[in-house]
Amino acid sequence: MKVTLAQIQRGSYVLEENEPAYVLMEEQQKMYRCNVIATVIAKEEVGTMSNLLLDDGTGQALLRSFEPSTVMAALQPGDVVLVIGKVRVFNREKYVSPELVKKVHPLWLKVRVKELIRVGELRGQQEMVVEEVAGEEVTGKELPGGVLVQQIRERDQGQGVLIEELILSPEAEEAVEKLLREGVIFQNLPGRVKVL
Repeated sequence: MKVTLAQIQRGSYVLEENEPAYVLMEEQQKMYRCNVIATVIAKEEVGTMSNLLLDDGTGQALLRSFEPSTVMAALQPGDVVLVIGKVRVFNREKYVSPELVKKVHPLWLKVRVKELIRVGELRGQQEMVVEEVAGEEVTGKELPGGVLVQQIRERDQGQGVLIEELILSPEAEEAVEKLLREGVIFQNLPGRVKVL
């Protein structure tokens, strides 16, 4: 089932006898496997276990593998991945146990947002896509978010750009927060942002 990380976090993990574990979604659907596209924002390896912190613009979740994986070992913060897996719980924290992990082009994040809007999963983000399309049609002036994205691209030397360098006014602060929510930029390190 194609879902967002926020939907996974809002769902209820259910473990019953004689039935595989599943997440009961808000619409009372049972999700046995999730299909998400997200950005890797942090990576941790402990022995043979790999933890990747994922962010898809709606929320965050851990991708956790207990077995060595060459695909997960090759992933780095900033990479965009397609993950198919099962949701599990450890210490009351939900995480995704991967069955398939594949690095994909960052534009697949926008495709996924549009897919989820079409099926009614992202009602609240419809305005974001409309604004994005409207922003591309504007001629002669750039939206504040577009200016910030351009500044980040120009200043990024590979480690991201300090947020405090971008926030020089209340309007800029609002624009940065909006771009983070929309998934146009992400925090690759604490206090630093990059463009997807």
